Amino acid sequence: MFDFYVQPEWVRVMASMLVAVCTIVQTVSVVYTFNVNIKKDAMQKLQIGNELAVLAMLFYMVYMIAKVQLGASDGMILPQEKGYIQVMILAMICFFGAALSIFGRNIVHITGVLPASILLLLPKEAAAGIYAYLYLAVTIYFLFRSVCLIYKNDKIIKAKLSAYSVKYAIDALDAGILFYDPSGYITLMNTTMQNMIQKLCGKKYYNAHTFYEDITALRLSDKSEKISEDEKLLFRLSDGSIWLITQSELKINNKSYTQLLAFDVSREWELPEKLVIQKERLSIQSDELKAMLSEIREICIREETFKLRNRLHDCLGHNLALMLRELREGGDERYTNIASLAEGAIKELDHPFKVKDASQRLNALIAAMNKIGVELLIEGELIADEKIMGIFTDVIIEGTTNAIRHGFADKVFVIIRETKNEYCMKISDNGNFSGGDYKEGGGITAMRYKLSAIGGVIKIQTTQGFVIEISVAKDREDA
Repeated sequence: MFDFYVQPEWVRVMASMLVAVCTIVQTVSVVYTFNVNIKKDAMQKLQIGNELAVLAMLFYMVYMIAKVQLGASDGMILPQEKGYIQVMILAMICFFGAALSIFGRNIVHITGVLPASILLLLPKEAAAGIYAYLYLAVTIYFLFRSVCLIYKNDKIIKAKLSAYSVKYAIDALDAGILFYDPSGYITLMNTTMQNMIQKLCGKKYYNAHTFYEDITALRLSDKSEKISEDEKLLFRLSDGSIWLITQSELKINNKSYTQLLAFDVSREWELPEKLVIQKERLSIQSDELKAMLSEIREICIREETFKLRNRLHDCLGHNLALMLRELREGGDERYTNIASLAEGAIKELDHPFKVKDASQRLNALIAAMNKIGVELLIEGELIADEKIMGIFTDVIIEGTTNAIRHGFADKVFVIIRETKNEYCMKISDNGNFSGGDYKEGGGITAMRYKLSAIGGVIKIQTTQGFVIEISVAKDREDA
C-alpha cells in the first residue's frame, strides 16, 4: 500500500470510492446468494462461504485504503500490519474456490484466486510503482464479478417458485380468494378480493368472521345490494358489477381453514336480459323477412307475367302485323301466306327462337319484310357487343312491327352509330302517323324494360312522323 502515498490525491479518493461501491455491490450479491440457496446443501454452503470470503477481502481493502488516506492527510506513513489477515482471507478464497471447482466441475469458481493473490500477497518489490493501478484493476474485476452474480441470481429467483411468486400469481387472478383460520385471522387474501370487499362494504377488514357476518346481515355500503332472494351470496357492487361469494371448509396439515371465493358474474347475469332483447329483435327481423319474401314473390310473379306478355307480344304481334298487311294489300296467295304466318307463330310459341346472332336475326327479318312488300333499310355497322346488339335487334323488330301495324309503312329506316361515349340507334318509317299524342302500349313498354337492363334510354319523337331514338352509355355498370 506504500505506493498510494506517492499518488495524487484524486487517485486515492477514486480508489476509496471504487472499493466502497464494490463492497456494497458484493454485499447485495451475498444477499442474493442466500435467497437462491435457501435449502443450503453442501454446494450451496460453499457458494455462500465463497461470497463471504470475497466480502471479507473487500472489507480489508476498504480498511487498508482508509488507513492510507488517513496517513496521507496527516503527512505521515502509517506502519502496515503483519500479513496474517491477508493470508487467512486468501486461504479462505482459495479453499472455497477450489472446492466449488472440484464439486461443481467448473473451473470458473477459482478465477478469483489470482486477483485476490495480487491484491493481498504481491511483494512490494514486484509491485513498486504499479500497485495502485493493480489495486484499481482488481477492484474493478470484483465489481464486475459481483454485478454478474447479482444478475444471474436475480434470474434464478424470478424463475423459482417462491412465496412471493405464489402471491404474485394469486393477485393476478380475476377471482377473489381469501383464506382464514378458525379465529378469523386472514392467512391469505389477493388483491381482487381486497378491492371487492372495499366496494361491497366500503371498508377494510382484518377479521374474516366480521366480514362474513356483515355480508350475511346485509351491512353493506350505500350503493351495494344483495340481488338474490335465496341463500346465495349474490351482490351488486357500487360500480354496478355482479359478484357471487362462496364459502367452503379446508383441511391442511390437520389444520382447519375456511376459504372464501368471489367471482365476477356480471356477464352471466346480463346474458338472460340480452337473450330476451335478442329474441325480440329476431322476431322483428323474422316478420320483416316474411314480408320481404312475400314482396319478392309478388315481384317475381309480376316479372314473369311481364316476360310472358312480352313474349306473346313479340311472337304474335309481329305475325299479326304481317297478317293484317297481307289481308289489306296481299294478292291471290294472301290466304296461303296468312296460314303460313299463323302456323309460324304457333311454332315460335312452342319453340323459342334459337338464333342468337343479331345479323342472322336481322337478315331473317329483312327477308320476311321483303315477302310482304316492306323494305327494311339498315345503315351503319352492327355493334360488336352481342348483348347490346341483341337488345337493339329486339327493338328493331318491335319498331318495324309497330310501323307496319299502326302506320301502314312500307319502308322502315334504321340508323346505327357509335360515338366515343355511347351507342345510338334511330328508327323511322314512311307511315301515315300524323303526329300529336300517342298512347304507349305494350311494345314501347317492352322496349323500355329491355333497355333498362343495359342502362339504355329511349326517346319517342312525334313531330315528324314516329321516330324512336335509343342510346346506351359505354361506361355503364353492367359492361
